[in-house]
Amino acid sequence: MISLPRLLRVDCNDIVCQAEKHPEGRTVIMLVTPANTKMKKLVVSATNVFGHELKCGYYCGTNLSGMNAGTKFSKVDLGNARNIVIQFVKANSRGKLTDFGTLILPESAQGHEVTFFWPNDVGNF
Repeated sequence: MISLPRLLRVDCNDIVCQAEKHPEGRTVIMLVTPANTKMKKLVVSATNVFGHELKCGYYCGTNLSGMNAGTKFSKVDLGNARNIVIQFVKANSRGKLTDFGTLILPESAQGHEVTFFWPNDVGNF
C-alpha cells in the first residue's frame, strides 16, 4: 500500500494525487493540468535523474482526449529510481516562477505511476 496523500495543498489549490501499480514495476511521475492554465511545473529528482522538468499549460504539455479532453499532461519514466523528490513550481500573477514546496515520495511509491492533477487557481496568492 502506497502512503501518498490524496490531496496536497499547493499555493491556493488542492492537488489531487493518485498512484496505480505500474504493470512493469517502473516508477512514472505524471503532471496533469487544465489546458487553459498558466504554466505549472514539477521538478523531479531521484537516484537516476536530477532536476527533470515536467511542464503543462497553455504552451506546453500533451493534450489528452476523451473524458480528459481539455487537459494536458507531461510525464517521465524513472524506471527503478529511488529517493524521489518533487518540487512544485508555477508562475505567479506577474509571470515570475515561484517555488510552492517540495514533496518527498515514500519508498512505497516505487513501481507505481504517480499522477498529480494541478487545477487552475481558485484565488490570489
